[in-house]
Amino acid sequence: MTNTRLFLGAGLFTLGLFACAGDPNKQANDAHDGELKSERKQLENTADNRSGTRVTAAEGERNASEANASGSPATKDRIDADAKLTEARDIYRAKATARLEKLDARTSELKQLVDRAAGKASTASRDALKTVETQRGLVTHELDQLPKQANDDWDRAKTSLDTQLDNLEGLVKKAANEVSKFKK
Repeated sequence: MTNTRLFLGAGLFTLGLFACAGDPNKQANDAHDGELKSERKQLENTADNRSGTRVTAAEGERNASEANASGSPATKDRIDADAKLTEARDIYRAKATARLEKLDARTSELKQLVDRAAGKASTASRDALKTVETQRGLVTHELDQLPKQANDDWDRAKTSLDTQLDNLEGLVKKAANEVSKFKK
């Protein structure tokens, strides 16, 4: 009796292994998921590179402004201060844009997973992605308004954009959690 149970148990275990290993749909889905992840990583790296280029350009502009400053020492100091402020704003905008581009890459990956799952995708995952899109619109609006902010309002605008980006990041994580529920 014990030998029969062991034999039956070993046979079912082996059958289960072959069924998982031989499932072409699972293999295709895993390959597709790997491609999406690779694509997202590539987009994130591109965003980092673009941000680095923007930061370097902002630093170059400040250096050029300082080098070309002429006039009285007070005028030169004012030009230097303006150049540093402009550089700080450009660097902040470049980093915020890179952060948004990375979140866009992750969102795109999640949308493709939901589209590929079709009927298997939960309503909650689709709703979470809609909420992400709404929040992204708010972030984009804040980012577009950033260059128009007066120096006095800069800190408030920066804090507001950081908060909006944090909210977007949280919503993307929530959407990823919803997508992972039906992916299992």
